[in-house]
Amino acid sequence: GAPSAALGDFPAAARRHPTRVAAMDCGCFAGLIAKPRKEGKLKLGYWGIRGLGAPVRMLLQYAGADYEDKHYADPKEWFGTDKPELMKKNPLANLPYLVDGDLVVCQTNAVFDYIGDRYGLSGDTMEQRRVCRQLLAEVYDLRNMVIELVYPFKEKCRTDEEFKANMGKHLQLGVKSSYVKLESMYAKTQGQGPYALGAKPCTADFHMWEMLDQHDIYAAKMQLPSPLGGGEFPNLAKLHKTMRELPALQPYFSSDASKLPCNAGMSYTSKLLGC
Repeated sequence: GAPSAALGDFPAAARRHPTRVAAMDCGCFAGLIAKPRKEGKLKLGYWGIRGLGAPVRMLLQYAGADYEDKHYADPKEWFGTDKPELMKKNPLANLPYLVDGDLVVCQTNAVFDYIGDRYGLSGDTMEQRRVCRQLLAEVYDLRNMVIELVYPFKEKCRTDEEFKANMGKHLQLGVKSSYVKLESMYAKTQGQGPYALGAKPCTADFHMWEMLDQHDIYAAKMQLPSPLGGGEFPNLAKLHKTMRELPALQPYFSSDASKLPCNAGMSYTSKLLGC
């Protein structure tokens, strides 16, 4: 069996099964995509906006990771310089990306999974990991609903007036179809804690928080009620409040990164709402 000291950073479920730990140590355990460990510096690369980068930044902050937060402002730096170099290690190079030594991880949910496995924030059991993965995908669907509205090139909102009308409908009606499902998922762990898995945050909670917060920002800018403010979604509201007050996340919330615009400069949210 593996020495107990060597198991300290492994998920609890893995520590109960030494043969499973041995498989993870050799890199052939199909359940994880990163070896659990806390040491070593990481690099996160993303545009200088909140977007998909904000929840990953929050996750790294909460995990206590030593990381560089690279913000791209000039597309030429990304497309002309850094992306070609990263593609030598990973042909799927895109933003966001995570560099861990010689390894380059791309695609948002894969980055969440990698960090979650590395720092023990993807769940300790098969069932918990299944819940976490499903929520990551569900929250991404909610994000895509917003992206369809905020960028003119998506052609769902071709004018300022269409954006104001469609975003208003989304904030008052459309988002509720997602919130109802998500509220029910979070209701399953009430009594254990406010998070998707109970007392401890998992990767999906960070993306969930970001989307709840962005919707509240958009509503406030459009002088509409918060989607969380009517008492219909108490579990989501509790998650939002609890995570905002977490001591481990206060360095992020006081940083310049937390004050970045939600979307790129071409977006309606940047041009019309100033957020």
